[in-house]
Amino acid sequence: MAAKKKATKKTSAPAKKKVQPGKKTVLVPTPEVGEIVKFYPAAHDTQARSNYADQVPAIVTNVFGGGLANLRVFQDGNENPLWRTSIKHMSVAEKEDSCWDFRN
Repeated sequence: MAAKKKATKKTSAPAKKKVQPGKKTVLVPTPEVGEIVKFYPAAHDTQARSNYADQVPAIVTNVFGGGLANLRVFQDGNENPLWRTSIKHMSVAEKEDSCWDFRN
């Protein structure tokens, strides 16, 4: 007799996942594909820091666990959008790394 699969309910609200950087447990928000987020480029990412911007808009193109996301980053100018992969949410990113956060 075949086992029945349970239907899973999909929700549009962002899920929160627990990750453990070091010994702390942090709740990390998860974006949805297609969502617009703020991208904070690292100091060395001069390409994404067009016009010396501290933050630029980005669209989420793929989502991974632990607050990681692939982003398509839009600079201030005529340039094509940039790809930034495996970018951490600001709650788990190192201070010198690029990171993303939700818009207000």
